[in-house]
Amino acid sequence: MSRLQLACWALLLQAGWAHTVGAQGHSLRIESPNNADAPKVLVGDTAKVPTLDRASGKWSVPIDPAPPNFVTSYLISSVDGSVVALQLSIPGRILSSNQLVYLVPPSIKVVDELAIRKLWSANEIVASPSDPRIQFRYLQDLVHINDVIMRRYADSPRLDAMTLRSAFMLFQVVRNLAVHTWYVIDPRTQTVIDYARQTLLRGEQQGKTCDWLSRAICRNKGVPNLLAAVQSLNSGRFTRMYENLIPPRTALTTEFCDGELSRDLRAFLTFLHDANESGGSQSINESRVVNDIAACETRLALCRAESTQAAIDQLGSVKELLEKFKSPQTRLRLVEVERTRKDLMSGKPAVCPP
Repeated sequence: MSRLQLACWALLLQAGWAHTVGAQGHSLRIESPNNADAPKVLVGDTAKVPTLDRASGKWSVPIDPAPPNFVTSYLISSVDGSVVALQLSIPGRILSSNQLVYLVPPSIKVVDELAIRKLWSANEIVASPSDPRIQFRYLQDLVHINDVIMRRYADSPRLDAMTLRSAFMLFQVVRNLAVHTWYVIDPRTQTVIDYARQTLLRGEQQGKTCDWLSRAICRNKGVPNLLAAVQSLNSGRFTRMYENLIPPRTALTTEFCDGELSRDLRAFLTFLHDANESGGSQSINESRVVNDIAACETRLALCRAESTQAAIDQLGSVKELLEKFKSPQTRLRLVEVERTRKDLMSGKPAVCPP
């Protein structure tokens, strides 16, 4: 399998293109043009063998409704490596539907101006925004195209009608998937998305949108609006995920913080960091998550630790986290943790916050 085929998308797929299952649980449904061979599915580090539902013609893999981590990773590819692999990161605890993927090989064999012009003229991305087969087919094509362009012009990024249209169409697909699904970009293909974003920004800055996209797109500020829409959708998705861990206006009491919450928060922080999304004003950002982790773990260290040394050790872990994700929003918390830890080390008793 090539480097491109090993590159993955992380899609958090939810309602829109699936049907509820009820008591039977939810599953990852994979549809492909050829059902002769089962797709390859890796769940975490474990290979899973999909089952073919002959009635629907879809392969399926059960989704754990109570996964050990908040997000479970599913890597999907074809047996012959003919498709751009898809990585879906699914929060099984909050699913309400099956997850559908259309696994189809890229139709573009040669990435050139003619191929891009044909895709641009077809305009199926806009005509059928909620059709999963069309959006997944274009996803395969456009990830492939933008990856080829990125590598082909690595030494000198190119800006012309071909590269600008390829980037614009990729973000149209990203937007459509974001409207109808859960999804987050996998860090292993983040470079492709970043490259496409920079192409769009350079095209806008150099005034090429009108010439190479269309007068209507230019007049309606299509590029900045498209990028802003994708950012907003991503931000909202992260927020909805986080609110399933800590609902709005929840007090971080000792009872609430106890159990698996600390582990889940750290897992979410890693996921958020790897997704490389800073988010908008409404997004759950790293500083917010780090502060919540520090608040909970500090409280547990002072209220529930088995010994003074255990409390010191746990506060040391909090200190390391705060130093790793240091920001203006976490600086005060770091000072408090360091002071409390030094007090315990000097022999002062632990005092559980009110």
